[in-house]
Amino acid sequence: MKEVVKIRNLSFSYPQNGFQLREVNLTISEGEMVGLIGPNGSGKTTLLKLISGVMKNYSGSIKIGGMEVRRLSKKKLARLVSYVPQEFDPLFNYSVETIVSMGRIPYMKPFRSFSEEDVRMVVESMKVTDVLRFRTRGVRDISGGERRRVTIARAFAQGTPVVLLDEFLSHLDLGHVRDIMGIMLSKLKDEKITIIAAFHEVNLASLMCDKLVGIKDGRIIFQGAPQETLNEENIFTLYGIRPVLVVHPRFGKPQVLIT
Repeated sequence: MKEVVKIRNLSFSYPQNGFQLREVNLTISEGEMVGLIGPNGSGKTTLLKLISGVMKNYSGSIKIGGMEVRRLSKKKLARLVSYVPQEFDPLFNYSVETIVSMGRIPYMKPFRSFSEEDVRMVVESMKVTDVLRFRTRGVRDISGGERRRVTIARAFAQGTPVVLLDEFLSHLDLGHVRDIMGIMLSKLKDEKITIIAAFHEVNLASLMCDKLVGIKDGRIIFQGAPQETLNEENIFTLYGIRPVLVVHPRFGKPQVLIT
């Protein structure tokens, strides 16, 4: 399979609090969905921000499509990777369509308006995420689940081969979780984009992902398919609990039950 993201000997530290990511090595292939799991403060969000290019003062290497992230311009990087943050609370009440259209900014030429292709991408992304029906509404006037779909639509409109998602299913009801899971899995199948997502909920990560990466205290503890990595010992190492593990009756993936 084609390698899309390759991380070698990655280390990073926050001087203000001493937290460190240490010696991270990870290879992610085209069309894979990879879930980052681990306790709060383990380094999941930090790793996503480093891959996205938000922070570049790291040691080691992060390559996307064979190109080192810290050597890329903002515009070039924005054509390779899009980022959906945990929270999205814009200062201004822009319309849904305006927010999604922001995903096309990396492709705009100076003094030019959106092209027909830009408009097509924006409309198609709103259709796929089911936000087209309230395209004219202010983003602050819709529900949290709807707003989450808008940020995903913006990422899809950006048209990048890599999409980063930071705990994108947190605080959503089961209906919204089901809908967004379906959207992401359909996109993976149809377009072979690569998705790297931080998960708060281990069971959802298991159901959605091809590979899980367990992170604790800034280090990768394990990585591999859910069937290979979600075992009692690994769960205890990450979270300090001894779980009961069952197999999902429909999807055949391991699920963690707290005793």
